Amino acid sequence: MPVLNPAKAGETHVSGSVTLKQPAPAGTTFEASVTLQDGTTTTATILPSGEFTVGTKPLTAGEILSAKVTAINGNFKKDSQTVSLTVDAGLPTNPIENYDVATPMMQLAVEGDKAIKGQVTLVQPIPNGTSFKAMITLPDGTTKETTINSSGQFELTTDALVAGQTYTAKVVATNGANMKESQSASVTVSEKEETDPLVDYNVATPTIKQGVAGETQVSGQVQLDPDWPEGTTFEAVIVLPNGRTRAVRLDSGAVAPDGKFTINTTALTADQKVLVKIVAKNGTFTKNSANAEMIVKAAPITDPLETYDVATPSVDPVKAGDTKVTGKVELVTPIPDGTTFEAVVTLPSGKQVKVTVDSNGNFTLPIDAVKAGDKLTVEIIAHNGDHEKGSDKVNVTVETGNPGETNPLENYVVAKPSVDPVKAGDTQVTGKVTINKPFPEGTTFEASVTMPDGSVKYGMVDINGNFIVKTGQLKAGQRLIVTIIAHNGDHEW
Repeated sequence: MPVLNPAKAGETHVSGSVTLKQPAPAGTTFEASVTLQDGTTTTATILPSGEFTVGTKPLTAGEILSAKVTAINGNFKKDSQTVSLTVDAGLPTNPIENYDVATPMMQLAVEGDKAIKGQVTLVQPIPNGTSFKAMITLPDGTTKETTINSSGQFELTTDALVAGQTYTAKVVATNGANMKESQSASVTVSEKEETDPLVDYNVATPTIKQGVAGETQVSGQVQLDPDWPEGTTFEAVIVLPNGRTRAVRLDSGAVAPDGKFTINTTALTADQKVLVKIVAKNGTFTKNSANAEMIVKAAPITDPLETYDVATPSVDPVKAGDTKVTGKVELVTPIPDGTTFEAVVTLPSGKQVKVTVDSNGNFTLPIDAVKAGDKLTVEIIAHNGDHEKGSDKVNVTVETGNPGETNPLENYVVAKPSVDPVKAGDTQVTGKVTINKPFPEGTTFEASVTMPDGSVKYGMVDINGNFIVKTGQLKAGQRLIVTIIAHNGDHEW
């Protein structure tokens, strides 16, 4: 009798373990099956350790599941006692709990102005569904809110500002029912007598050298308009993804006469967005250039398998009724460090079964019973990190097995399914099939979806002919092939 692990709402699998009594009859395999409250049943092979994980559609809180273990030997099966499990409620999550809402920067406010302005760095990546607004506290203590545009800028229209008044702003990030505030920033309205010498000066936008992951500095160049107001100084400022900034004076030793500059940083990471701006300063006045943006490129990655020879496997003969494919492959040495090997058999249905090759090159692939004349393909895949390399494929034709065995599905017609429309971003394929009656006793039905890469996904067909097959996120233009498979004992049609 299996022991089930706790399951929570939203999960798409049920796991557990069972003690497999030994010795088991030769040729015996074990299968775990889980039946959902709507009657849908899915199965998975039990590992030699007794552990299993059965994929399901998303679970619902309070749903009662049942599970059992089935021993299979040829055409014979034996079930364990059934155990039940009630699905726990999942815990809600706050997508902005750990998001850093940067403190806004307030623009200088001068008496007579009729707006309070500011800007905030919207730290990347922003959790999906998050919006931002600025909350501004007026001198009389009342609070008003205004929108923040995609560049992080905000503006609140006011009556004419009065010198000495203080306005305080904070940024509020909202995602569903969750909210998170930044620290507050304030600006005090200055007297109008002081004029901004930079108001008509154009601060040039810098250019940035392409950065590569692992580098610890950002370089760039700027061509400043030499007709700048007297007393003006300039800084190149880098804005890091966490909203923090680093700056270098353009009249310092880090800047060449031609306007080239270098800013030291922590190690850059691939796909990191780096912003650099030039800040002109004159007394209490500052003026920023437009931001120059650079996306850090990934460091070049070498393929350790590029010149490695993956040998072609030798495959033992396969006979009708066999439930495994065995063979051996020579593991050519030297083997690149970190390399593992996998044996893959492609069945007539397109379904693939994969197992790890042992250190001596031997492999055993568990399969459903095959029929004489079935065509199988076996290959060896070497894996190293994100890299893989395959051997030449070996084609295997199943030989005649024991005579006299009949196929109950031989004259049964499996209807063609109707498939619901699929859109980019969907993660499943749904549809319906008319189950022709009568069908042979003991027959079950399964829907298969062949993906563009040749892999096959499966889902059970319920008693009404409905099916759901989990595929992972789909893209526009992908071509999928949907097939209904009838199973009866070791036979399928």
